[in-house]
Amino acid sequence: MNRLHLSRPLAITMWDFSWLERRWPGAGYEDWDVALAGLVERGYDAVRIDAYPHLLAAGAERSWELLPEWSVQDWGSPARVEVQIWPALPEFIAACARHGLKVALSTWFRQDVQNHRMNIADGAAHGAIWVETLGKIQEAGLLDQILFVDLCNEWGLACWSPFFNAGRKDVWFHHPDTLPWITVRDALAGLPDPELTPSLAAKFHNHRFQPGARAYAGHSGSPLDEPAKTLKAGVHGVPGGENMLLKPDQSVRYFSVRESARL
Repeated sequence: MNRLHLSRPLAITMWDFSWLERRWPGAGYEDWDVALAGLVERGYDAVRIDAYPHLLAAGAERSWELLPEWSVQDWGSPARVEVQIWPALPEFIAACARHGLKVALSTWFRQDVQNHRMNIADGAAHGAIWVETLGKIQEAGLLDQILFVDLCNEWGLACWSPFFNAGRKDVWFHHPDTLPWITVRDALAGLPDPELTPSLAAKFHNHRFQPGARAYAGHSGSPLDEPAKTLKAGVHGVPGGENMLLKPDQSVRYFSVRESARL
């Protein structure tokens, strides 16, 4: 997969699991070429979809009966729906390529009637299904169309990753040996401080000092020797100071993009 060198931010739309589950007449995704042409016309560069890695790994070419997540939303089907992940996935990626669109892969770990997602017992199993998914895309000659992969949409939410908090003895996500906490200092080891040593920091991609950070009530930053707060972003800014480093001398600065990626 080739690394992209971007000169501007990309406009990415989210088609979640609707790209495959809403294909009846009038649902909006029945003709991919028509829908994708509309994205291009509106200025989009990429589309983020569910790759169904757990189902693809369990049987890429079999039919899967999926349960509805909602009955009143325009996400997915409001009733049970039958899907076949392969060859639909490479066909969709190829359709995006025809329109000059990249594809970002995620998953909502959709529930089938046998609930195969609950077979994901640990991080190794979670990783293995994605390795298999990306391997099949590579075999199809389409890997360069993939913009990025995020391993689970809104990780930890019961609706999308119920296996994570299943409370089963055979699920090891919460075993102390599999999820050791590390501090901000640990995560940033080897990165020079972009504020104090900007010339050294410049040798690292996207590792630049951004001035203007300030602390106030409820916006205190992440202490250097504690685990970092969860990083979030949105149209109204970043709440709670999650994007700031709180140094031992109580001064603060923004995390660089590279540091945020580490965290």
